[in-house]
Formats: sequence, C-alpha cells, structure tokens
Amino acid sequence: MKIITLKFLPYLAILMPFLLFAQGKSTEGRKVFGKTIQSVNPVTGHVRCASTEYEAYLQEKHPDRADTEAFENWIAPKIQEIKRQRELGRNVNNVITIPVVVHVIHSGQAVGTGRNISDTRVQSQITVLNQDFRRMMGTPGFNSDPVGADVEIEFCLARTNPDGGVTTGINRVNLGGTTWGYNNVETILKPQTQWDPNRYFNIWVCEFGGDLDGVLGFAQFPDASGLGGINPIGGPAQTDGVIIDWRCFGTSTLAPGSYFTDLDKGRTTTHEIGHCFGLRHIWGDNSSCTVNATDSFQDYCPDTPAANTEHYFCQLGSDSCPSAPGLDMVNNYMDYSDDYCMNIFTQDQKTRMRAVALNSPRRVGLNANVCNVGQSYQFNGRLRVNSLNLLSCSTIFTPSLTLTNTGTVAMTSAVITYNINGGTNQTYNWNGSLAVGGTANFSLPNLTAASGDNVFNISITSVNGNPDQYSPNDASSIAFKTTSNFVATQITIQLQRDRYGSETTWNLTNLSTGAIVASGGPYSDTGSLPALITQNVTAGTNTCYAFTINDAAFDGICCDWGLGYYRLLTNSGQIIAEGGEFGGSETVTFSTNLLSVGSNEAFGTVVLHPNPTSGLLNVHIANPVETPTSYTVYNMLGQVITTQKLVSTDNISLDTSNFSNGVYFIKLSNDNYSKTLEFIKN
Repeated sequence: MKIITLKFLPYLAILMPFLLFAQGKSTEGRKVFGKTIQSVNPVTGHVRCASTEYEAYLQEKHPDRADTEAFENWIAPKIQEIKRQRELGRNVNNVITIPVVVHVIHSGQAVGTGRNISDTRVQSQITVLNQDFRRMMGTPGFNSDPVGADVEIEFCLARTNPDGGVTTGINRVNLGGTTWGYNNVETILKPQTQWDPNRYFNIWVCEFGGDLDGVLGFAQFPDASGLGGINPIGGPAQTDGVIIDWRCFGTSTLAPGSYFTDLDKGRTTTHEIGHCFGLRHIWGDNSSCTVNATDSFQDYCPDTPAANTEHYFCQLGSDSCPSAPGLDMVNNYMDYSDDYCMNIFTQDQKTRMRAVALNSPRRVGLNANVCNVGQSYQFNGRLRVNSLNLLSCSTIFTPSLTLTNTGTVAMTSAVITYNINGGTNQTYNWNGSLAVGGTANFSLPNLTAASGDNVFNISITSVNGNPDQYSPNDASSIAFKTTSNFVATQITIQLQRDRYGSETTWNLTNLSTGAIVASGGPYSDTGSLPALITQNVTAGTNTCYAFTINDAAFDGICCDWGLGYYRLLTNSGQIIAEGGEFGGSETVTFSTNLLSVGSNEAFGTVVLHPNPTSGLLNVHIANPVETPTSYTVYNMLGQVITTQKLVSTDNISLDTSNFSNGVYFIKLSNDNYSKTLEFIKN
C-alpha cells in the first residue's frame, strides 16, 4: 500500500523523535483499516480522527459507494439551491432536531466508573453539541467571527425506544472484553447494538485498543442519493454513525472525571458529527494551497481559508498557505486543535451540513418524534430475520426468523407477510404462546429466488387478530446474492497483482468435496506492476466452487500503484467473477456444468408440474419429434438419484416424497438426444 508521509510544522518535526522516545510510542507506519494513518499528534501519539482512513476503507470494501468526486457532484446543486432560497429571503433555516442514542459499551463496570460513563457525562456531551452547532451566546461554542454560523441543527437524547416504549436515549451494553479494534467494532460492536439508523443517530462510546489504540474517534460520511451511475447504497447501514473513545467524550466542565489531557471539552464528538453531515477537514486532506471558485482542492467551503496541513494544540496565527488570503482557521471544529481552542463552524459549512441533513439517506429520515416520551402498546410485535440459510450453489433459501412480543398482553397469533424483491406478498400464520417480552424462533417454508442480487422483505401485519399498533418495528429486510451457474469444462483464473504481492493469497475450493483445487500466494513484492498470472483448472460436472482472495493489509489489490484485479472465466470466455476492491477478503461462489445441454427441440416442449413439488412431479411432453426412452434424476452434486426406462411418454410421473428438500435435475434421453430440466423439492 502507499506510504503517506506525515505532515507537521517544522519545529514539531525537530522535537518529534525526542517526544516519542520519551513516551515510548511509535507512530511511523501506523495503520488503521489497513491504511497508513495520515496524521498523528507528535506529542501525545493520539490520532485525532480516523474518518478519512475509514472512508477509504469503506470505498474499497463497497465499490458502489460514491467516491469524493461523485458525492460532491451530488451535493453541489443542493447547496446552491439552499443558497438561492436564502438570497430570496425565504425561510429555509428552520431548526433541524437530530434524535440521538448513545451506546455506552462497557465490560461490567458500575455506572459512572471507567468506560461505563455516567448519565451526567452523556448529557454533558449533548449540551456541548447544542452549544457548538447553535453558536450559543455565553458558551464555549460562541464566536464573533464574521463567517461564524449558527448551524441551526440541535441534538436530543431519544425518549422513545425502537419498540415504542420509554428510554433515556442511553443504551448501556456489556459486551465483555476490554478494548476494541476496528474489525471487532465493525463486525460485533456496531451491528449488535445499533438502533435503526433511519430513525436514530447512533453514537457509540467505548475504549479503543489494538489497531485503534490512540484513535479518538471516527465517523461514516453520508451517502449520496439520486446521482446517475452511482449505486445509492453507499456505506453499510449497520455501521452508520459516530464512535468515540470514552476518555474524550463529554466535558469536564459539567461532568468531572477521567479525560485525555486537553481533549476534555467534547469537541471530538463535534468534529466527528461534522463528518457525518458531510464536512471535510479544513486542509482537504492534501498539501495543496490551490483554491478555485469551488474550493475543490480543500474542504469545498471557500470561507475556511486555505491550509495545507492539520494543526495541533492551539496554533493561532498559523499560515501554512501565505499565498492565499487569511490565516489558517485553527479554531474550526474540523481542524485538530485542542478542545478549548475550537469554536467555529462557518456559513459554508452550515450550508453543506444542512444540504446533507435535508437530502442524504439515513439523515433526512431522522425524526425528532422519538425525542418525545414513548408509550406502551397492547398489540405490538417485533420481527427480525436471523439468517436465510441459503444453500450453496442454489437459489433456494429457508428464512430463519425471531418474533418478539413487545406488547402488553400475551401473543397467541401473528400474521406475517413476506416477499422477494418487492414482488407478490405471501402470508405465514404464526400460532403459539408468547409472554410479554418473550421470543419465538421459527423458519418459513423453502423459497426460491432468482440468480444474482436479491432482497428479502418481511413484516408483521396483525397480532392476536388485531392490527399491530406500532409499525416502526414490524418490518425487516435483508439483501443476499444467489450463486450463478455456468456451462464450463475449464475455469481460467487470471490474477493481476499489485506491487505488494506478499499481502495476497487466494484459493479455489470444490465445495462438493471440500478440497482446495488451486491456490496461490503469498508472492514477492515488486518495484513495478508484475506480470499477469494465468492458471487453468478442469471444471467438474455439476460442481459447486468458492473462490476466495485475501489481502493481509486489508486494502484489496485494485487501486494501490498498479490497478490489480482478479478474473475467473469459462473456457468460452464468459466472466464468472472479477474484482479487486475488497478490503481484507472476498469470496464468490459459483457452479459449473449443471447438466445443461442447451435447447433441444427433438422432444418438443417439456413441462414439469407442479414445480416446486412436495410429492408427485409430472412430466408433460407436447408435440415431440422423437420420444425419450429413459430419464435419470441427479442431485446438486451430480449424483444419480434414480434411473427409469420409459415404455410410454403419455404419463410420466416421478414420486419425490422420499427426496430431501433441494434442487434436482431430470434428464430425458434416447439414443440420439437428451434434455435436462431443473425442479425443486420442498
């Protein structure tokens, strides 16, 4: 991966080796999210903000996520419209209220002890946010700068929980352990604790460790929406929000306690929420002093003077771009100055944040109604998808669900509707006995999806014969991908490595047997783009495969000094899979030679019914030129289940009652022709 030189002011560069030696900390080559950290405080070793590295990681892990240029193209006209309305004197500055849930992640400490911070400390942080975003007179959030802005965004702790009941907006969760590195943050901490990001702004407070040791916080930038050619899904919903180390959360002014030195006024959270609403660091994360009409080489806010580096401590009077007007705005919340030094959002930053708040997915939907005190509901159920139990190399899946009674009376029945990709709704009637707060786990019948990308949607429509009274917790959706099938006698694997071959390994596994049939890496690092690797593998008949590629530095192979990629092809040249932007690992599954022999009109039109079947499968042949003399049934592994000679084609019936549920193939044959069709047993 690319090594990015850390940028510091000259006198700090001279002092840094001595300061770091004295504290026993090393910052050289430090990485987070697989990225070299761009900015480290030379005295404390703290990483004030890792949002830029996190965004780069998300863009590699989710290639459809809008990049910086695409996001700016999307947001620019929305910013201009807000400015136009303001110039016309129209009231476009209504206060926006953001409902917040603060997840306090601890490991069993008493409330108010260590990382299990007190309610007072959480509330003090909300106070700081409101002072800073509202530029409140007489508070540390006020400034007299001519471009200083009241952003007119406020924050409240939620009073209604996801099931409609009462909450303080503080969600204390004992997840065990002590400290959190980024992989566990992304795969355990956030997904297991997050409240619906379409309704609540999620803030997590924990103690960082491992590869996040020394990081103070990071945020997920907002998604774009409606931009042509850009997939609107952006970053994953289950990780959206802000996460902060507890030792810089809250303010010692209102809640004395243990804090990092000079990071005790709550400005880390102000900074990270700025990122969540579309703000960038005031130096634009680059060393350029060039500024044009749109400030495109900096932070896209022309009223923050040009700067080409971050600032620590409180370096008032700094001017890192003397050729551009104005001193560096080191007291801006989007710089790295000490907390006591920060006190300004500008007018352009305000317009940018409001454009995001009014337009961006998972921002525009935040509703202050959950700041009102919740209530109890008699008929109230919560439904969630646990897993889809998708069969390997199949389009069949069996959803596993959890139903929770969040009402005030026992639940004896519930009507559940579900569909695939928004298609025709199907109904499932659940019956049982659930006490208040009780849960039931169950599965739906087997379902069949189309090959490729799909979304499974499910919701509760009634409880005990009455309409469910609180709809926000009724529905659940999950995206999934089914395996594609290819006719092939050979699989060609092409690998264009980047320069860091020592980070790359891969393997191709026959899932039918569990055997690794091909593998490669780690390779040698090179000074230039290495030669393309090509390897051919004989494809099995009706065989399921998984191709897995890994990058030890968690930055894929596509974009770092050489545009690396992998590609899998059939012997006819059809692309099975390709990629390069995958973070630490990517796996694709596919199947080959699923007994497909192409269309054959000799047997005429062949219809299988019912399909899917739970018993008899009828085979109807219309207008045959020739007739089959036998049929053979195969399972997904290509194993023969049964073979039968045919005396007549007038009435071909196959009893499947003893078959296991799954996908099968029936092959009709005579001496000259054959034809294979797929059917499903459920």
